[in-house]
Amino acid sequence: SLSVSIKVNPKDCVVVTGDLLRQPDSDGNCVCISEAVEVGNNCVSYSVLIRYVLIPFLIVGLVATYLYVEKKRRQADSVWEVKTAELNFDDPPEIIGRGTFGLVLLAEYRGTQVAVKRVIPPRRKRKNERTGSVESILSSIQTSNDFFEFKNDIENAPNGVPLLGDTADESISLINGAHAHTSLELMDSIQNNLSSKETTKRRSVWNIQALFKNRHSELKADFVNEMRHLSKLRHPCIITVMGAVISRWEEPLLVMEYMDHGSLYDLLHNETMIIEGDLLLPILRDITHGVRFLHAANPQVIHGDLKTQNILVDIRFRAKVADFGLSQKKQIGASGTPLWMAPELLRGESQNAATSDVYSFGIILYEVYSRKTPFEGEDYEEVIRLICDRTVNKRPKAPSSMPPEVASMMSECLLADSSARPTFEELDNRLKRFNVANVEPGKTISSMQSKKARNVSGLNADLLLEVFPKKVAEALSNGRKVEPEHRECVTIFFSDIVGFTTIAGSMSPLKVSDMLDRLYLKFDALSHDHDVFKMETIGDAWMGVTNICKDQSDHTKRIAEFAINAIKAAEETLINEDDPAKGFVQVRIGFHSGPVLSNVVGSRNPKFSVFGDTVNTSSRMESNSLPGQILCSERAAKLLMKQAPKIPMTYRGKINVKGKGEMKTYWVNKYDEAKSKVRETDVFSSITSEKTCLTRNTATRYDTRAA
Repeated sequence: SLSVSIKVNPKDCVVVTGDLLRQPDSDGNCVCISEAVEVGNNCVSYSVLIRYVLIPFLIVGLVATYLYVEKKRRQADSVWEVKTAELNFDDPPEIIGRGTFGLVLLAEYRGTQVAVKRVIPPRRKRKNERTGSVESILSSIQTSNDFFEFKNDIENAPNGVPLLGDTADESISLINGAHAHTSLELMDSIQNNLSSKETTKRRSVWNIQALFKNRHSELKADFVNEMRHLSKLRHPCIITVMGAVISRWEEPLLVMEYMDHGSLYDLLHNETMIIEGDLLLPILRDITHGVRFLHAANPQVIHGDLKTQNILVDIRFRAKVADFGLSQKKQIGASGTPLWMAPELLRGESQNAATSDVYSFGIILYEVYSRKTPFEGEDYEEVIRLICDRTVNKRPKAPSSMPPEVASMMSECLLADSSARPTFEELDNRLKRFNVANVEPGKTISSMQSKKARNVSGLNADLLLEVFPKKVAEALSNGRKVEPEHRECVTIFFSDIVGFTTIAGSMSPLKVSDMLDRLYLKFDALSHDHDVFKMETIGDAWMGVTNICKDQSDHTKRIAEFAINAIKAAEETLINEDDPAKGFVQVRIGFHSGPVLSNVVGSRNPKFSVFGDTVNTSSRMESNSLPGQILCSERAAKLLMKQAPKIPMTYRGKINVKGKGEMKTYWVNKYDEAKSKVRETDVFSSITSEKTCLTRNTATRYDTRAA
């Protein structure tokens, strides 16, 4: 028989197909192995598929998601992003204050007045930066922190100059503490930490240079993130952050609502301002309302630099908390002002917390009732040492004018044990239970308005009209509440007797009062002739205002003519009629034009007063004037050129005005041919920009009962 043997060999799919990932199935067909999948005519392993297909798809998805999120974020940021072109500044820009990192300027944003400030340390000036640019002006005046001057010293130091400590860490530590010192104290501190190794000194300088370059970018990025939170905070008692300038090529600038009366510090240090319980209680309540809101936010916002300079006051005398939440100050070692800082912060035992804000509020209470800076006149370094000393626990004493209830609150806020201090919620609730009598400085008065009415009820009508404007006099006579009134543009006159201190020291008080009486009788008569409202006399100072009681389209002209005649009247007034050899009185005069708010303040001898930066600037014009001369601001000069072009003026130039920086000023009734050409060019070229004072002279009345 024939025997047949059949051998079946498995199909070699690799040879047949050339695909290493194929194998035969039970029917002999070449299929992909279990670890692969068929793609087209080829088998692709899962590992390759994931690596070259799914991962790219995932990356594309993540990029698309990121771009979508960024688009949404940019849309949200557009609500608060401000373009520099949208900010309109005066020429030159009006300076309304100083911040940690430079000046605060007044601007117009979309038709609304705003305050613009720098929020991080300025970069070194670029070569192509214009000298008169907003950025340049914002940082043109030395701020209270010598940290930035110190930074430039480090960057510009030659090799081998001993500036810093042994290591970069020690150097940074020195810088973080720099803000509490003057330049001299700072350099002394640095010299005490000198290293003996030259190479280490050079390394420290280079480390700090690199630190500042990187730090600026980090601070700018942090500010953008912080703005996304701050722009959402809204409360009647905190300053409204309207937006910020954020651009790759520009310095970050914060745009905030403008507060007409400046800071609470300004009001407290204005000697002509009478602050009584009916004005004080709402301000204290507003502060606690605002900080309580910040502390209750999520995430919590710690102020970190609470003081009267960071409490701003609006046109209705309502207070708002400002300068909160900016961590950029803390990051460069500029958070907090030492005399307002809690002892645990000064000792470096803790970071800013809600309890440290409470301590600062206790110092604010002292400021309000003493109307002084804490520990005024005492040795600064010794005070700080005693505050930190647990065995001493130095604190400011309650002023004699502070009521017992407020004194108790202040002492609780200043407790050494931070956990024992009240919270702002507790402070807020306590102030809600207070009435005017609880906070009234000095003697308590039950009803402010009734007291005002009682004080004036005995005056005859003629005398009342001499002391108050007609509308105010009628309201007081009838026992009605006097509402504050805003005037868009008035002109304020200040005069001062030259050498008054010397004169007063050389004559008896009777002779001095006789001289003032004779001089001011002449001024009073002139004020009737020129229809200038006499505000008050304080010692040898005489103050008057136009366009305050009624509309006077020529208000600056009236003040100028009154000032010219007042100079003549003074020159005809003997200092001592019994001793003609002492000569005649000389005065210096200044005036300025701008917006004010008028109101009757006080209950004992109620007083009609005007408030606002215009008052302070007018006073500065007088103090910077010269004997027998009249000095006015650029704004007043523009108005005078329009109202009385025949009155000669001479451009004096820019002068450094306390609290204002450099201002253009003009001599009135003085002609200098060379300088007058400059003056006419300056004034006429910008006269159309004075929209406020030239076109709006109407009064706006505010009803404070709703507030």
